[in-house]
Amino acid sequence: MKKIVLDLDEGFEYEVIGICTSMVDYRLAWEINQSLHLKLARSDEDYLKTNKKGEILSSHSLYEAVDDDQNTDYILVKNKSKGKLLVGELEMIDFFLLVNDFRADIQEMSVKLRSVEMIQTTVVVDVDEHKSFDQLVF
Repeated sequence: MKKIVLDLDEGFEYEVIGICTSMVDYRLAWEINQSLHLKLARSDEDYLKTNKKGEILSSHSLYEAVDDDQNTDYILVKNKSKGKLLVGELEMIDFFLLVNDFRADIQEMSVKLRSVEMIQTTVVVDVDEHKSFDQLVF
């Protein structure tokens, strides 16, 4: 009998802005809300990074906003949590802002966030260069 393999490689569905800041997560979420006119709110559960056995490796604070008019989701997730990294190859990044609308001007959003006083810098992350993003599920 012939074996058929179904490969559903959808890839990572978000554009990502890396944020470097010493702000705590709730304060950063508030500043992003003011700057980008979003409504990020703390998720009931943190993002849990697990290994292949399902064991929890780390827990990262998570904020979400949904724009139903534009059909866009925004997710703010902390990269560094108790010495553990969500995306290990980007250890200099403190937070990631994920946007699932490829029509959004991610460069302009990044520039607006740089104007926030306590944000040292932002960078648009090329998720294709960092394979850790393929392992993240939001």
